[in-house]
Amino acid sequence: MKRSQLYSLFSVVLVAALLFSCKRSSESESERRTSDGSVIVETGELAAVNSRSVVVSRYGRQWYQMKIVGLLNHGEIVKKGDSIAQLDPADINKYILESESNLETQLAVLEKLYVEQENKKQESESKIRNESAAFDLKKIEWEASRFESERLRKIKQLEYEQAVINLEKEKKIYELNKAINTSELKIQEIRVEQIKK
Repeated sequence: MKRSQLYSLFSVVLVAALLFSCKRSSESESERRTSDGSVIVETGELAAVNSRSVVVSRYGRQWYQMKIVGLLNHGEIVKKGDSIAQLDPADINKYILESESNLETQLAVLEKLYVEQENKKQESESKIRNESAAFDLKKIEWEASRFESERLRKIKQLEYEQAVINLEKEKKIYELNKAINTSELKIQEIRVEQIKK
């Protein structure tokens, strides 16, 4: 029993010695003592004279993936036009090359569209001329059949009506293709303009 009391007494003395040996500073970082013993307490906030937010320009969809390789230190004074950050030029060059390539592709698609639409227009005009010639021929045949039998006149009349229907159909197709081509051209031109911006 004496031994456990001895250990208890020794541990209490050791803890007390440790507590008294550690100097506890009553001064916080914002308090300072002067040579005459008075205490100076500093409080408040630091604020910039002129504070500005900086927004990075969007470079397409990849703007958030660009790496910052250089940045000014916090608190440095800058003037209008000074660089405050440097983006990795490899990412920017990659974006520029992709944009130029995409623009060239879209311009090629636009040129191809012009040529295809011109070919379709000529083909459609040719079909209209053919149907118009067939219409004129069937009209002449129908008028010439007035001295033929009733059955033959009926056949020529039906052929004439079919030629009228075919001619009207080709004219409608021509007008519809014209509207579709205008829309396709407008869409492609908008794509090119969006890439140019």
